[in-house]
Amino acid sequence: MQTQHPDYTRSFAEVYLAEMDYIKKKRENMNLTTEMVENESERIRNSLKELGESKADTDEVPRLNVRISTDADLVGVAFSGGGIRAATFNLGLLQGLDKGGILRYCDYLSTVSGGGYIGSCLSSLLTNSEASTDSSSKEEQFPFRFHRDSESDEHKEVNYHLQSAPNSYEERLEVSYLRAAKNYLGLGGGLFHLETWRFIMMFLSGVLLINIVPLIFAILTSYGLYLVENPLTAFYSIPQINEMGEVVNHIWKFDKDTTFFNFHTLTAFLLQLALYSFGAMVITRGLSVFFNLNGNLIRNLQAWLGIITVLLLVFVGLISFTFYLFLDEYRKVDEQISALLNYTLLAAVLFFILSRLKEANQFMQKFFNIMLFFALAALFPIIFAQFLRLLWTNYFFVPVFDLMPLPIFVAMILFAISLMININRVSLHAFYRDGLSKTYMIKRENGKIKSNEGIKLKALHTHYNGPYHLINATLNLQGSKNRHLSGRGADYFLLSKHYCGAESTGYRNTENYNNGQTELATAMAISGGAASPSMGTHTNFLMAFYMILFNIRLNVWMPNPNPKYTVNKFTIWPRYFLKEFVPLNKEENSQLNLSDGGHHENLGIYPLLKRRCRLIIASEASSDPDYKMNDLANLKRKARIDLGINLELDMTPLRPNKDGLVEKHFVKGIIHYPNDKNGVLFYIKTSMTGKEPEDLLSYRRKNPSFPDETTANQFFNEAQFESYRKLGEVVGKEICAELDKEVKMIFAQSESL
Repeated sequence: MQTQHPDYTRSFAEVYLAEMDYIKKKRENMNLTTEMVENESERIRNSLKELGESKADTDEVPRLNVRISTDADLVGVAFSGGGIRAATFNLGLLQGLDKGGILRYCDYLSTVSGGGYIGSCLSSLLTNSEASTDSSSKEEQFPFRFHRDSESDEHKEVNYHLQSAPNSYEERLEVSYLRAAKNYLGLGGGLFHLETWRFIMMFLSGVLLINIVPLIFAILTSYGLYLVENPLTAFYSIPQINEMGEVVNHIWKFDKDTTFFNFHTLTAFLLQLALYSFGAMVITRGLSVFFNLNGNLIRNLQAWLGIITVLLLVFVGLISFTFYLFLDEYRKVDEQISALLNYTLLAAVLFFILSRLKEANQFMQKFFNIMLFFALAALFPIIFAQFLRLLWTNYFFVPVFDLMPLPIFVAMILFAISLMININRVSLHAFYRDGLSKTYMIKRENGKIKSNEGIKLKALHTHYNGPYHLINATLNLQGSKNRHLSGRGADYFLLSKHYCGAESTGYRNTENYNNGQTELATAMAISGGAASPSMGTHTNFLMAFYMILFNIRLNVWMPNPNPKYTVNKFTIWPRYFLKEFVPLNKEENSQLNLSDGGHHENLGIYPLLKRRCRLIIASEASSDPDYKMNDLANLKRKARIDLGINLELDMTPLRPNKDGLVEKHFVKGIIHYPNDKNGVLFYIKTSMTGKEPEDLLSYRRKNPSFPDETTANQFFNEAQFESYRKLGEVVGKEICAELDKEVKMIFAQSESL
């Protein structure tokens, strides 16, 4: 169904139809049957035509206005989040699937976060017309292909007289490059490495620029308190104040001509109130624990007492800031502040040195790191206050200050600056994206590996030589009134060659979305933006507050796909900064908050279920050392609620024994599509059976948490990289025998019809 905007649709079926056209051409290119894809495309096209005649020129259509069926016999691969661990494990899995002849049958590649690193790398490499995932007729053209038969770990002698044997037994350039560039953040060079200082300067400048709006608020509030402290007989009269009671008389002081505020008394009074509020919160919490009181009244009371405590402390801080900045006429505080600055700076340097030492006692190492954090947290506000004091007390006065007070002038200048600060560019997203791009956005050209950082989403898949890439992100919608998003605060957001968008916003053709300038690297970084203030249902408002103030943000604000809300106008960036603090984002906003796809669904299986794939190969490489399977549980709930799809999986072979070993690396399950043929799901999990090659077993003995090491570790060494890659290859080899039966059964049925 077409709306009045030809490049925009509310119908997912139109998105699906565009993808089917690609899949048809891709299958033709690989000499695979296309009849079922063509038949399903024709049925959907006719359904859209009928719907278009009945609902022309309207943006409002049912969510699932055209039925999607399994009749196209589609095959999809899903790579989960998990940082560089997921990327490296899935590199080996891709190699195994290619060697087993399975990858050529895969129509979709759905990726989330770390899985998107290697998925995007593959899509980038496939922009070369000579590259392909067709392992049957073009086996030499798979970008990550093995050159050495000895790596198969098969217990048989290789016929070295084969004509197809390679001339060189060096590792393929693409894999060798990834191995060498495994530390994609580039911070492994130590304190004096150029990239380390680039990161430090980017972080510090980002913290300063992102906090311009709070700075404006602090300056204006402090100046307002300063005006209250000064005589204001024009605004207050003694009789009015005298009638305000005993408590007020302790706070306000008078002489016969003037009225002014006693900040010292007020500060002590507010600190007492904060202490009482905090004590009441602790008592309420204790009573709720001891007497098991978990009602809404008790929980709300605890929350409000906490909020009141924080607000009182913030106000005390503003009063102290005001006194230091404007009212310390005789510089009584200067000596104390200077001493505090010197000691804090000395402590920061000391703890920085101690935290960098190779401390055998891990507790002391963590202690020094924590103390360094507190020292820096205290140092930055003191330096900032000194800077403002210097601005206020020295000779920076010009004639404009005869008409306008300096604080008002500074606030106006800062506000004008804030209007021009694109908060996407001052966040760590750019650093993160650039680091990923240097490692994974590559292409092979004239026998060399070159950068492919500028490749746009719309330029992908031009040679029909690989699976259609679905990049999953999360659209944060904490303020949405959409009943389908009730309790989630988020929606699945698609980034792909043909369309970008979500069910809640509609879909825009990628050629026109964001003026067609969205790069694959940007989409990859958005999909992996785990460190974000807004994280769907995982949002923690206290943590979000600190992440915003310290500019620890990988999320991005992107245009709304709906043309109705993306008119060309000047973006007021302070508005979106405030939206970070008060996350009430809606699908009607002109700018949308996008973050890690794992904040909605971390396996990447959801979009493949929505497209009713007959066979799904899913690789979970996220951090799950206790095998709780939370990501799988989340998927099953959402598939059942949103799509009416039930997943039947016997997880017994993946339950670890007392040694942390499992029976198999994967399980095979059934996808129960409503009113349709069943599908098959192969669910792979990073795990160990104890039957792996000796080098993997040795690595595990040395690193007992392998293969579930924390995702906080994004700096792989050679042994770590090779262990995860090799494990992926082993799993790929193990699963290919069963996958081959399923694939041949599906395609044999298609060819017989």
